[in-house]
Amino acid sequence: HRVDPEVSRRVADQISIPIICLDTMKEYKSAVEAANELNVNPTNIRKVCIGKGKPCRGLRFAKKSDYENGTIPE
Repeated sequence: HRVDPEVSRRVADQISIPIICLDTMKEYKSAVEAANELNVNPTNIRKVCIGKGKPCRGLRFAKKSDYENGTIPE
């Protein structure tokens, strides 16, 4: 049983959490998108977003909703 790639993409878009780079103010659809651009593991970016990781490639990230609400974890 194969999953239609278009269905997979739509589901991923629905559950993706938008990310913002606090140093460049660039917005990403998800940690995966940011990680692909920076050639790093998405888990590293997710950890930075929740305050449990060091800057990734020298960049700080946050969930866009946390940034907008002023609730970025330290």
